[in-house]
Amino acid sequence: MPEEHFYTSALATATFLKEQAAGCSAFVIGEADLLNALYDVGITMNDVNPDYVVVGEG
Repeated sequence: MPEEHFYTSALATATFLKEQAAGCSAFVIGEADLLNALYDVGITMNDVNPDYVVVGEG
């Protein structure tokens, strides 16, 4: 199956946060796919006073 047929929890989280507050920041504990999904929708990584904390360990 082509990649665009998959919708992961990382993509769902990124979409949700983008809809809540586009351009927000997040402190993220997770793997590269989660970080990439958040980055791709414009969420910046920040460990000092972030807007959100995202934990995604599998």
